[in-house]
Amino acid sequence: MIILNRAGVTANDNGILNLKEGQVLSKNDLWIETKYSGKVVNNTKEATAHYFNGNGESADVGDRSTSQLLQSDKFQAKHKKITTQKVEPEGYFAVQMKDEEGSFHIGYTGVDYCVTSNGQCSSATYILFTNTNKESSNFSDGYWDPNFVAEKLGKLGLKRYQPDEMGPNLEISGGHPYPYKTRELTVFFKPVEEPK
Repeated sequence: MIILNRAGVTANDNGILNLKEGQVLSKNDLWIETKYSGKVVNNTKEATAHYFNGNGESADVGDRSTSQLLQSDKFQAKHKKITTQKVEPEGYFAVQMKDEEGSFHIGYTGVDYCVTSNGQCSSATYILFTNTNKESSNFSDGYWDPNFVAEKLGKLGLKRYQPDEMGPNLEISGGHPYPYKTRELTVFFKPVEEPK
């Protein structure tokens, strides 16, 4: 119904849809996004304020950062490949968000994907804002290690200045690292045909 409503299709009180014969849905309408309630940090300033005042409570990164991620060259290239070529049914890639206005606090963020098909329709489900460190026990990205200046010393081999996610390195006194909530996006598309 989410997809149908986006295309202007509604149901009356009896549940009958106002579909028209021959009506075609645009491929740009064939997606569903899951958002979560709770604290939202829309930019680096809000993310930093939540670091000091949120007591470690998880937060959503907001619609703007989500849109920037989805419109990034890296995401678009991966999405095009996933929806036009045979790929592994599950995979992962990372996108650099530091250069996106307002999304510096995110840095590199991960995207997990799962592709399914029933022969008539395929879908790709993306889990956005996952952790780039797949060996980590944290499955989502987060706002931790905010001492970006000191992090440069970690590149010189000083262990206490190397990023460690929820660990004590690079934390700022009085702050609390916190995870980002993941978002889920499912896109529907025609099954990819096997090369002949």
